[in-house]
Amino acid sequence: MKQLVTLNNPNLLELIIDNTGCICEASGNIPYLAFWDRKEVLGKKLSDLFTILEPMDQDFLDLDFIRKNPVCPDNLFIKSQHPSILRESNTGIFQFSYTSWFKDNAGKSIRISLAPQRFNSPIAQWLMCLYRRLSQPMVLTHCDFRIHTYNTEFLTLLNFFEESKIAGSSLFSFIEEQYQHPNPFLNDEKVRYIKSLSEKPGNPWEQNFDLFTKSGLLQSLKARFVMDRVCISRPLPDTVALCPGIGAGTSYMIYSKAVNFPNQDLRIECICVFEHNCEVTIGFGRPFSGSRSFLFDLGYQFDLRFSQKLVCQFRRRNALLASGIADHVEAGTPFTLTLTRIGAHMTLEIGDKRILEYPDTSPLFGTYTSHLYMYFWQGIFSLKKMTISTRPSELDMDTIASEQLIAFKTTPEKLYRFRSEPIRYIQSLMYAITFEHIPVLLQSNRKSTTITLIEEARDYIQKNYFRKIDFPHLARQCGISYKLFTGQFNDLYKFTPKAYQMEWKLKEARILLKSGKYKIQEVGEMVGFEDAPNFQHIFKKKFGKAPGEWAGKHAGL
Repeated sequence: MKQLVTLNNPNLLELIIDNTGCICEASGNIPYLAFWDRKEVLGKKLSDLFTILEPMDQDFLDLDFIRKNPVCPDNLFIKSQHPSILRESNTGIFQFSYTSWFKDNAGKSIRISLAPQRFNSPIAQWLMCLYRRLSQPMVLTHCDFRIHTYNTEFLTLLNFFEESKIAGSSLFSFIEEQYQHPNPFLNDEKVRYIKSLSEKPGNPWEQNFDLFTKSGLLQSLKARFVMDRVCISRPLPDTVALCPGIGAGTSYMIYSKAVNFPNQDLRIECICVFEHNCEVTIGFGRPFSGSRSFLFDLGYQFDLRFSQKLVCQFRRRNALLASGIADHVEAGTPFTLTLTRIGAHMTLEIGDKRILEYPDTSPLFGTYTSHLYMYFWQGIFSLKKMTISTRPSELDMDTIASEQLIAFKTTPEKLYRFRSEPIRYIQSLMYAITFEHIPVLLQSNRKSTTITLIEEARDYIQKNYFRKIDFPHLARQCGISYKLFTGQFNDLYKFTPKAYQMEWKLKEARILLKSGKYKIQEVGEMVGFEDAPNFQHIFKKKFGKAPGEWAGKHAGL
């Protein structure tokens, strides 16, 4: 129990509530955040210590509310009733959230998280430091692009504009008029392009994996998946039931082969059965290494929680971006669940009904999302069918990678490129927007500026080595011809751009081969080779040994 509430930092106040509604454990930072002594709160009910701020029409401090709402609603706020806190002050205010019920030695309990709501709260400062270390101008905005907070570099960008007029103001009020329309941060054109691709008929799907093979269901499951703390049973000949194992630790299984590639669309189709209070996460993450996985760090994830209804949520790097409810699912009754990525368009369908979708204008590929993960949090999840299918993708990465530039009113002579990342700030969706100054190509300093842009092109190749790269497009971004771009790149790095990309492919291939966990064809696919013979030919030409021979000599070293 104590392990659940021991914190290494003061970001959150944590409470454990038993099934009678009384506090049975509290984190050690409660005197600092809520002004109560830890011994004072034990045995008390939440309503004895806190009062509801909003929404006033729901008594969410009562256990009946939590039982009826297994998924915590957004925007629940409370305030500490400690006598030292003035009623009209902004001190002691928290955003309230809770997890699912769990069992421990004391019986059934639930974990309450309270996030302090003030500008200089520990969690706000912790989040800000993640972006401050980038040494780039950064703002954190609400969904309507009102500025929530910012760093010193952004203040410098604005020429130290009066600070009292920044927080709460629209980001657009600082941008030059000519760059405001259309909204540069919404990526409308990219979204339309991504959605239009998903609506095309496309190439035929090719099935790559079927869990229910003739060789035997359990044998197929254990041969294809890396599993830890998963209980497996066969309630019916055509069904496999999965649930969390007994004891501490996370229950998961990882498909041993990479399935998610930028040059392929992906479809995972299951016929499954949820029992009451079942929670499962299906997602895509990094290649698995070692004997066990200790890090929950998925690039994309679909969280599925079933009580009276099936609640579905889609997250990107843990930021909740889309959700939906399937109210036609019944406990113990099979239904079809289909996860599809066409290009950069994610969808979840239950039966023939689309529950949620998300067009990602900055899709995550490569080692961030190459492997299929399944986590089992509680309850019994059964599979009667599971197939994985792929087809060639028509996604043009250069179309959605194209950049817009903006200028600020305080420095109209300077152009900036920006990156907008959706993030989850406590329980609210926000955007973290970073800005990078683009040197103007003046004739007097054209040489140094071109070199800077070529360095940026090199960085792009490093980050996207596994993709098809449009090198003429990179040359145009540098403001020079493709021939000149190739020559200057070779002068600087002793490789042509294409050869430089190949070096990175082979570098990553050696790392994966050295792990000893992947087949030759899988490694080739993961680093961007479209066929195994081509990968083997280029690898042997470079290193004098075929990939299999090289791996046999270096695996595990």
